[in-house]
Amino acid sequence: MNRKIISQILLVLFIYTLVGCASGARYSAMIPDDHSILPVPENFFLKNAITLKEVTGGEETNPMWTSEVGGQELKKALEESL
Repeated sequence: MNRKIISQILLVLFIYTLVGCASGARYSAMIPDDHSILPVPENFFLKNAITLKEVTGGEETNPMWTSEVGGQELKKALEESL
C-alpha cells in the first residue's frame, strides 16, 4: 500500500476511536422527575427515618469500553432520590 492510503486508514481509525468513546453515567438521569414523585404525608411512619450510610459498588467508566455507573454517581443518585 502506498503512504496516502495508510494515512487515510489511520485517520479514519483515529476518528472512530474519538466518536466511539464512552462517557460516565449522569446521576441526574438516575433520579425520578419532579412530576413523578408523590408528596409524602406528614404522618408517614418512614418519613425522616431513612439514612444512607455507605454506598459500595459501582465501576468507573473506561472511555474506550462501555459506560458504567460509578460509586459516587450511585451515591449521589440515592441521596437525591431518598
